[in-house]
Amino acid sequence: MAGLKAFIGYDLGDGETITDMVVLDIDTQKQLVRTDFSDMPMPDSTTPGRALPTIFARDEGGRILFSNSILTDSDSVRDIHINFKRKPTDLLGELTDERRRSLLALFESTGNWPDPSLCPECSSEKMDEFRNSVVTFTDAIFTDGQYVERIMSFASNCQEIVFCVGHPTKWDELDVAVYKAILGSSILGRGEYHGKPSSLVMAAESRAAFLYAKNQGKSDELKKGKSALLVDVGSSTIDLTAMTADSRNHQYNSGNNYLGARSIDHMIRDWYLEQLMADKENQVVYQELMAANPSLNQTLTLFCREAKEKVYSFKTGKANIFFGYFRPVQLSREKLDHMLRTVPIADILKRDLDLPQETAEQMGSKSWCDLFRAFMQEQKAQMEQEGISIGRVILTGSASKMPVVPEIVKEVFSDIPESALFFDMDPSRTISKGLALVGPSNDKSVSFQMDVSKVLREDVPRVVKNNVANLAASLSNFLSGKMESMMISHIKAWRNGDFATFNDMNKAIMEDCSAWKIQMDYGEEYSGIVRKWCTDVIGKDIAVSLKGICEKNGVSNFSVEDLNIAGTGNALIGKMADIVMSPATKTKMNRVISQICNRIIVILIVALCWVPILSWAVLFGGAGVMIWNAFTNNEEGSENKLVEFVKDRNIAVWMRKLVGEANLESKVKEAKISESIREAFMENENQEKIVADIVESLNAQVQSKMDDIKYVIESR
Repeated sequence: MAGLKAFIGYDLGDGETITDMVVLDIDTQKQLVRTDFSDMPMPDSTTPGRALPTIFARDEGGRILFSNSILTDSDSVRDIHINFKRKPTDLLGELTDERRRSLLALFESTGNWPDPSLCPECSSEKMDEFRNSVVTFTDAIFTDGQYVERIMSFASNCQEIVFCVGHPTKWDELDVAVYKAILGSSILGRGEYHGKPSSLVMAAESRAAFLYAKNQGKSDELKKGKSALLVDVGSSTIDLTAMTADSRNHQYNSGNNYLGARSIDHMIRDWYLEQLMADKENQVVYQELMAANPSLNQTLTLFCREAKEKVYSFKTGKANIFFGYFRPVQLSREKLDHMLRTVPIADILKRDLDLPQETAEQMGSKSWCDLFRAFMQEQKAQMEQEGISIGRVILTGSASKMPVVPEIVKEVFSDIPESALFFDMDPSRTISKGLALVGPSNDKSVSFQMDVSKVLREDVPRVVKNNVANLAASLSNFLSGKMESMMISHIKAWRNGDFATFNDMNKAIMEDCSAWKIQMDYGEEYSGIVRKWCTDVIGKDIAVSLKGICEKNGVSNFSVEDLNIAGTGNALIGKMADIVMSPATKTKMNRVISQICNRIIVILIVALCWVPILSWAVLFGGAGVMIWNAFTNNEEGSENKLVEFVKDRNIAVWMRKLVGEANLESKVKEAKISESIREAFMENENQEKIVADIVESLNAQVQSKMDDIKYVIESR
């Protein structure tokens, strides 16, 4: 069937790994598989939908073995890898901000693992171990014969296979870029999977959890103003996301990169060895075993993890740890709970899991429970500060089965009823199912962003260009009104002899009518004109286009008023006002004012010359006659010559008064101030700069507004 895509959610966890798959008809944007996820057996397992422990080893022949095979015959396996997932930047050493930026640009530009000459930090022993472990484990899963057969039976009619891989929410951009480059070195990054085109996308685990919770309807029926908080307690990290019932926005994403449950496995291992080493004979045997096969210590960690899961899964609350030929040691729920509340974990994380020294110092001697409680209290306080009120908590992730997790959550969120605390029935698959939903969500998001890009590229420039002349007319009429009144006042003062010369009058006009002075004195009125233009004209026209995009993409609950970017605050209006009255515009306006002043002088001279009892000879003599003749014959530059000739002349007051006061206003209007200012705004070079700057500013606001709506689309 044409138009189908297969989306595989790959949750590579530090403790467990699992995949899920959905199929989407990309032509109709209808999801064919949504809640009916395929229960795919992972390699080394016959139980569909059961997570695979994130551990691998090699046998004597070099063949990759998974957990069941390792546990069955632990003596014969070599090179065991467990708890190999790391925060990538922890393995790059100390980086300056500048180096972080350059490495991010390097990874984003190439997409491949960089040459050591470009990134010497990427070639450390620990980074090589992390990278090789991720690639080896991933390739072993996605090349397993039965697993491949299962995938291809679902994807047989699909045009493309998209692998959606999760990463902890609190990883930064460089962490994600490095992790994607590592996965790109695996079978997932080859662009082809068993004859079908393939691609690789990354997504925050909190987003995956959000999509899954929405898919299951777990954020519905919340009281108005309340949000659901999803707490995903994994092996290496904890991820949090707060969501509203209608997904109008993603309210809160956070997490902790180190406070997962894997430290507990190592804590149990330390406790087990303490019990074992009480017998000196056991010490000798253990040392001999480790000398012969150092990776057995990792196998012991796997046995301890299995015991932890049994303690919290079986009614008896007890589990035996079997290791080698040693007698079994029994672990009880009471003992493990006591360790969770009392044993410091910073040293364990630092010793075994590359916890940074600074973070270890912050943790101090606190136990896992102490740190989890403090983390949840901190997150609650932060959400309250941001105005987010939690009405429901959903616990997911394999480690959420530990009774101390809901116990502490209830303690921290004591203001919500116990009935508002929910447990995911299949916590190990929450992220993988959510990641499978990320793919279809991304496809809808890409289509939406293409529509938005068209608005940014075509609609916004067109709307601004078509309406900037109206703005120029409104502003020039406003400015000319202010200037005319001030000019008339100064001309009257000249008529009454308050200014000795035309030049003195001009200086006063230039000072009071300058663009800087007018904007300072009448800035609020000026901004009001820009605000009205932005809101009633530009904002509405753009909002109509945006509403069409929203409806096309299935988001119809946003009105034109909701989408009017100019109606959302004054920051945009202020920026628009500054763009229109830029320094370049002010300079041009001041030049125009100077030209207008010269024009008014000429108009006044002409008025004086046409007074019946006064001939031009009274005012002009010698060179003045020649200049006047040039002016009356419209010779080029004659107006400026006339102004230069008379501007410093001290004309007798009795002559000035011959110009009737009632005629002054009409004489000023003859200067056509409004038209001159509008021409200054609309000069090609100035207009192009104003339009370009307005478009750039509007596009930033449009993109910001549509990013919020894109999240709505990505959440459905």
